[in-house]
Amino acid sequence: MTTYKGIKGLGVQSITSDAITSQAAGGTWASGNNLNTPRTELAATVGIQTAAMAVGRSEPTPTDVVEQYDGTSWTEVAEISTDRGRGAGAATSYTAAIIFSGVTNPGDSAVDNTESWNGTSWTEVADLPAATSDTGGLGTQTSAFCIGGQPGGNESNAVSSWDNTSWTSGTAINTARTGLAASGTTTAGLAFGGRQIPTSNNAETESWNGSAWTEVADLNTARHVLGGFGTSTSSLAVGGTGPTANCESWNGSAWTEVANVSTAGTRESAAAGADKTSGLAITGNATEEWNVPTALQTLASTNA
Repeated sequence: MTTYKGIKGLGVQSITSDAITSQAAGGTWASGNNLNTPRTELAATVGIQTAAMAVGRSEPTPTDVVEQYDGTSWTEVAEISTDRGRGAGAATSYTAAIIFSGVTNPGDSAVDNTESWNGTSWTEVADLPAATSDTGGLGTQTSAFCIGGQPGGNESNAVSSWDNTSWTSGTAINTARTGLAASGTTTAGLAFGGRQIPTSNNAETESWNGSAWTEVADLNTARHVLGGFGTSTSSLAVGGTGPTANCESWNGSAWTEVANVSTAGTRESAAAGADKTSGLAITGNATEEWNVPTALQTLASTNA
């Protein structure tokens, strides 16, 4: 029988559960098919990797174009009512979504209108409490948060809550910022990154438990206008100012750097499903797909 005494000279390595879970945070990016209409500063990207929507833009010129991604290709569908970019949205598929906030032209005043998607057409619904842009968005078509942003040219800590009928003022985040990312739901969410105007990038992360925002571990790389997707305990932060290709994975307590996207981008936009195991990143017209292999997902869950 083999004993430790017999193999001790072979350099036996001790691996902790934390190390295994950290390793399992990894994944890879692969090129997907390009958007039909190249654009930056999207109004929103929502959904999951196999059922996503890229909505509007403000650069290089405003557009109302909307495209759906089925996991293979992009198809143009009905336009939004108001040309805009630099907004946010919420959805878990491309059959039911909501978009809100944004600007109609670069440098223009922010907008407060909200549009709801039923799988066929867009309908304008209740306005936000205040016009704003560069917000974080999380949740679903019927229950969403609009977080932070840039109303009146200044960063904000405001959070507005959507109940499928109207917006109401919710519990503010602790640190005012614009250009932040968000993930999760209105009962368990995450807000991360952003900046204080004019130039200070922010690395702070705040976790929402359904009643309060709590500051948790910072991003390793401070940045704003980044993308994000996932849940309050399993998220990915993608791209951002620089531009940077940097991506970080959140496990509920800390951020770990993982594989970079191929195309660095400011206004990086992202969409994904239940957690950080699959998603999209869009820069210009380039689409990249994020996937964590099943073996690593199993390893992470077993040793969490």
